[in-house]
Amino acid sequence: MSLVIEKPAVHISLGEEDREFLKYVRSVFDKLQVKEKPSFLYLWGSNIFSSRESVQESATKFISEHFEDFNLEIINTPIEEFINSLGFKWIFLRYRRSLLRKALHEKIIQSLDGISLWIYKSPCSQEIRNICVPIDMSERSKRQVEFSQKLAPLWDARIELLHALSISRMRHKVSQKEYEQLRSLKEEETMHIYGDVFHGKSEVLLKLIDGDPIKDLPRHINNQNCNLVVISRRSKQEVRPMGRHSLHIIRSVKCPVVVL
Repeated sequence: MSLVIEKPAVHISLGEEDREFLKYVRSVFDKLQVKEKPSFLYLWGSNIFSSRESVQESATKFISEHFEDFNLEIINTPIEEFINSLGFKWIFLRYRRSLLRKALHEKIIQSLDGISLWIYKSPCSQEIRNICVPIDMSERSKRQVEFSQKLAPLWDARIELLHALSISRMRHKVSQKEYEQLRSLKEEETMHIYGDVFHGKSEVLLKLIDGDPIKDLPRHINNQNCNLVVISRRSKQEVRPMGRHSLHIIRSVKCPVVVL
């Protein structure tokens, strides 16, 4: 089955860094053979010193450098409400670090539910050679792996599944021998669950991280020079639109992130 991107929207701010962002989005659309006309979303309230007409003209010229056929939406309402009202299935946006974590892209990421996100990090390569997939052996993990397996052949990329054993907190509470025994048992248990969840059909490698999902997974991902991370929106214990672990990965890794 091919990978289908339905009802895509792209959030833009018309900043200079958006030029590289649009090049990246264009390359992804070409690889995935996206047929549907994308909608570009610009929040007019972020440019109060320009008229709507001048913003529309500038945005159209800006987007036309990379896209021939598109819709342009100049928004003067809360962008989260607008996105939900039109029923987009995918949102592409550029992530920028914010000290107060109240930037527009953070609001979009944290408020939307049921919409897949492709979050661009600058700078990054348009090529995707290494896909990292943090998993927790749940049904959501299956979706992450299935998505990655459809994505990987388009770039001839390798997939690495990552699972944190979450026993590092015990390292200084028991002896080294006891810790090694505990780790061995945890690895055996994890591999058993992995076999049950994926039924041995997943042609990808599983790497067990001896550490904490919050602290150690992002560090490992960055050290592996991943080109894309594929995560779930939240764990089964969380009810918020975006889970705590997922938000931390989005904020911490250097490469683009897909949120399913």
